[in-house]
Amino acid sequence: MFVAAAKPEAVADRLETLATWGIDPRVLELSPFPVAAAAAWLLGPTPEPVAVLDIGAQRASLVVIADQKVEFVHTVAGGGALVTAAIMRAFPDLDEETARMGKHRDGSLLMPAEGEAWTEDEELVFSACDEGVKPLVRDLRRSLHAHATQWGRPVTRLYLTGGGSQLRGLSEYLGSALGVETELLPATRPEVVAMPDLAEQLPLFTTALGLALRAAGMQSATGLDLRVGASAFKGTTEHLRGRLVEMAAWGGAIVAALMMLLVARASLLQAEVDVLDAELTKLTTEVMGKPVTGSESILKAIRESGDEASFIPKQSAFDIFAAVTAAVQATSDEGYDAKAKQVDVDLQRKQFLIKGIADTAESVDALETKLSEIPCIKEIKRGSVEASRTSAGFDFDMKGTASCAAIASPAKKAAKSGGKP
Repeated sequence: MFVAAAKPEAVADRLETLATWGIDPRVLELSPFPVAAAAAWLLGPTPEPVAVLDIGAQRASLVVIADQKVEFVHTVAGGGALVTAAIMRAFPDLDEETARMGKHRDGSLLMPAEGEAWTEDEELVFSACDEGVKPLVRDLRRSLHAHATQWGRPVTRLYLTGGGSQLRGLSEYLGSALGVETELLPATRPEVVAMPDLAEQLPLFTTALGLALRAAGMQSATGLDLRVGASAFKGTTEHLRGRLVEMAAWGGAIVAALMMLLVARASLLQAEVDVLDAELTKLTTEVMGKPVTGSESILKAIRESGDEASFIPKQSAFDIFAAVTAAVQATSDEGYDAKAKQVDVDLQRKQFLIKGIADTAESVDALETKLSEIPCIKEIKRGSVEASRTSAGFDFDMKGTASCAAIASPAKKAAKSGGKP
């Protein structure tokens, strides 16, 4: 849980200052959290905790993030100003502005290369920089230890940003003093690389980048907002009123689009119903001899048809297949050698097909006779009977109508009703 507090007078004073510049911020953030937002965007997901240190002139802020969530925050007094003050003590003749410029130009925490020696001024500058950074190292060590104690895992890497991070050799110095891999916050995202000289200036506007990301819609890591109570943001209502006509137009467009969608959907459903009605008309004409639509009419026709003239199949395709197989066996039992290699029954298309091999043409005749005795097999047509190319005997095939539905003729209906029309 993160808790923030600010004096109402301080918040009001800050808002009044911004108002003189024509700025009315929607949110007042705390300084470390925009840095966390910028770091999360620049680094991407970081399963292990990493620390980002924003070094300003008067203070330095440490924030630890993992999986783009803030785990720890600490702000300490001091920063680049401590190094400037140490240089002024080392060189009493320098004023603050000259010392600050000298820090940016000549300040360094790098040890001399092997075989090289320091000049007296270089040694004084190094000692001054070391003196100015030591308080920061002490507070950082305590903060990193506190985070590791609280979360049970240490920080794996430290990233530097802010104007104070530009001191030469600072990354190597902090890495050695803290025992943590340390480097400048990387500027490798394509959006940053594509802008000339932007990557080099990134440490100077990391906080501004985090605020811009939030303004662009990035969720805050904490949700903290100091604009509460009398200082709460009131521009939302005025903003909505100014766009009321536009919002009404968009609402009307959405309603119109919804109505068009409903009409199109209804048309599509009606087209599907028409297709189904056409298929039903075709099927009932084929089976009953006349088009019949409507469930009640179809059920009435079924009830009036009677058992003898029922158009509902009394046998399935499997039953017909079994009957064909039995006919082949019966033919064999009578001494004829006719074997079925393929039997297809399609009741939907009302067709059957049988292919096989027989020892003689007489065996094929015998099988055809047996098949004609099956009630559901009609209009048998024999294909060619040819000498087999793969074995002794003759290859044959037969096809015909496979249907167990029979519509009673008018004569049969009259006979069933006793001759009455």
